[in-house]
Amino acid sequence: MCIKGGNLVKGLMIMDRKIQALAFALLAVPMMLFAQTDTLVADTAALSWGDRFRLRVDSVVQTAEADHYFTGVSIYDLTADSLLYSHNADKLLRPASTQKVMTAVAALDVLGAGHKYETKAYYTGHISAEDSTLHGDIYVVGDFDPAYTSSDLRLLAQNIKKLGINRITGRIVGDVSMKDTLTMGNGWCWDDVPSAVEAYLSPLTFNRGCATVEIEEGRAVFSVPTTYMTLTDSTRPKSGRLKAVRNWVDNGNDFVVTGTPTRTAKSNPISVYRPERYFVCTLADMLRSEGVTFSAPSQETYAIDTLADSSLIPFYICARTVEQILQQMMKDSDNLFAESMFYQLANMKAGRWATWKDGAAVVDSVMRRIGIPAAQCKVADGSGVSLYNYTTPSAQVAALRYAYGKDHIYRYLYPSLPIAGRDGTLERRMRKTSAEMNVRAKTGTVTGVSCLAGYCRASNGNLLAFSIMSNGLYKTSVGRDFQDVLCEAMSK
Repeated sequence: MCIKGGNLVKGLMIMDRKIQALAFALLAVPMMLFAQTDTLVADTAALSWGDRFRLRVDSVVQTAEADHYFTGVSIYDLTADSLLYSHNADKLLRPASTQKVMTAVAALDVLGAGHKYETKAYYTGHISAEDSTLHGDIYVVGDFDPAYTSSDLRLLAQNIKKLGINRITGRIVGDVSMKDTLTMGNGWCWDDVPSAVEAYLSPLTFNRGCATVEIEEGRAVFSVPTTYMTLTDSTRPKSGRLKAVRNWVDNGNDFVVTGTPTRTAKSNPISVYRPERYFVCTLADMLRSEGVTFSAPSQETYAIDTLADSSLIPFYICARTVEQILQQMMKDSDNLFAESMFYQLANMKAGRWATWKDGAAVVDSVMRRIGIPAAQCKVADGSGVSLYNYTTPSAQVAALRYAYGKDHIYRYLYPSLPIAGRDGTLERRMRKTSAEMNVRAKTGTVTGVSCLAGYCRASNGNLLAFSIMSNGLYKTSVGRDFQDVLCEAMSK
């Protein structure tokens, strides 16, 4: 197609939208491409790689722009150190779980990949050699380790037994003063009632603060034996999949299980109210199974209190690093793991009883250091579940650029991101396209919101940082489809 210079405006008026975009893009091409003529030649083969990239990407973005939802996009060429594409890139949008990118960058920058989550155990009083009795208490101080499991709890019980203890006159005490007492994140919805996905936030928890029911010798039992909750067995033959519920509206722990009681059946994990009490009660139960007895009645053998006695004697630590937590946090978009990292930042700043505001202040300080203005990044939690998080595509790309330039961040952040078509939350996306294996990015999805932010290897070998944010979606699948097509356009 050729348009004479004198008829350019008239010609543009009659072009369809896609041809307009092409013609306007060509106006920005250096004059040498016009071969000493006033004829505008729409030959994309003559364009630079960058101009062809922008045309291809803009064609996809304009298709989304014609729909009812709102989209912002920012793409930066890290190899060439230049902005490649921008569309509504400075508009504030809800990031959903791409907020985890900001949390991860801040944690790796401030705490470092080797920073440890430490669940510490102490005892008070003394152990009598004559009768193997601990005349005192066992204290367990939580550090919000989200990966702490029932196996770790069992190991703790065994280490208590190894102290030579067969009887305890005191209690098992849990200390949860690492953070405030709020069990949900700032700006979480009431109907985001904690579950395996959005578990209660507590510094002392195991198995994500959840319980699972299984069938043992024909009857329903908790997979990890405990006296903390009650269980009503309402299973019957040929009644479907095993399912557990509890009276969460009353903040109760009365579990009811229904379904078919087959030998291999196992229920869905269900959150337990007050997971820190679940922790210490189950630890006491495990000690009993190890042969340890208590002087007090069973309901008085555990409590939640703040460690204050200077005579406490440490005897066991279970530790994990930020690097270990980061993998599940990013690959699986794990909200509990992200909140634990957020509160590690908060606790570093404020010490005991740290709040979400303390965590937000640390993330904000890193964003300011990067050069992201306060008006482009409002931090409310670490996971992106909150309704109060807001940021811009350009801010997310700035954080990704900063990470790329800092080895102590990038060497851990990049491998933690889901790989298109291979693992994590991108395992089933972009398969058999040019984006497969070439995109590593964090997904973000809540009702009405779908986002994707990370890195993409372009066709010329350059590495790109990108953010795609869509809000106002009637179906989040529409946003995911748009992201997949745009990632293919970026990597083609």
